[in-house]
Amino acid sequence: MAATSSDERRHGDAVTPQMFGDRPGETLPAGFDRIEKTAQGSFSEIWKVRESSTGYFFALKCLLGDWNDDVAATQLLRNEAWIGQSVDSRHVVRVEQSGAGCEGPWNLLEWLDGETLERRLRGNRRLSVGEAVWIARQCAQGLCDLAEAGFSHGDVKPANVFLTGDGNVKVIDLGFARSLQEPHITENTQYLTGTAAYMAPETLTRGNVNPLTRDMYSLGIMLFRMLSGRLPFETANSDSVLRLHRSARPPQLESRCRAAPSELIRLVEQLLAKQPIRRPQSYQTLLRTLLRLELATLPLRFAA
Repeated sequence: MAATSSDERRHGDAVTPQMFGDRPGETLPAGFDRIEKTAQGSFSEIWKVRESSTGYFFALKCLLGDWNDDVAATQLLRNEAWIGQSVDSRHVVRVEQSGAGCEGPWNLLEWLDGETLERRLRGNRRLSVGEAVWIARQCAQGLCDLAEAGFSHGDVKPANVFLTGDGNVKVIDLGFARSLQEPHITENTQYLTGTAAYMAPETLTRGNVNPLTRDMYSLGIMLFRMLSGRLPFETANSDSVLRLHRSARPPQLESRCRAAPSELIRLVEQLLAKQPIRRPQSYQTLLRTLLRLELATLPLRFAA
């Protein structure tokens, strides 16, 4: 059983800068100058570019040369462009232009200064209760805005959450996002889109899947990791992790994060429920709980 992610490292994560000159010119939109490469994933890379007329910076996401003719990779760029231009949210990355139909496909996104949540959590780092709730609330708001525009994200995880330097949190990488109008039916469990460590158990069975409660489960895994410094299920391979998601109870969070208030413990347990019906049934409900917790834990936000 394979689980895939649309990209592994995003702009803002540390990489060795590479100056313009090794990519075909047709992958660069007219009126932009390439500055440096800031990230590379399995099939795409991110460049920092500057608009010549304004001096503003943007992020250019383009396919690596070997993937330019790959139908699936190109479709992910098209998908990201469609959704990123359809959703107007402070907490969802904005796609400014798209050349997904060009010979060298690309998307032009807003430039974000900061780092991914994955980078902040490196080395099994745990966050203060206040900071974890603050991040989770903004992430939930982005997912809510996506849902209100008619979409689900499909790959919620720390690598797809960006923490900007001005304190904003944005959901990024919309390649796996889908319209809520499409039927979400799992027919082939041999190939799953998403990331195994954050994948809801119902995606492993054939049948109808609620994409919103699936994303909530992934958010619960992310919140558990922020608070405890570890994933609830850690094994050597994806197949074993997926089986644990389906059948095993997660470790008790209170034993790993004694500072977490009881309401936050209950919320994480609810998000990680095996049965989707036991999770919050709307983002409005989830946001009310997170906002209440954010106010209650505000003094702990900057705690060590």
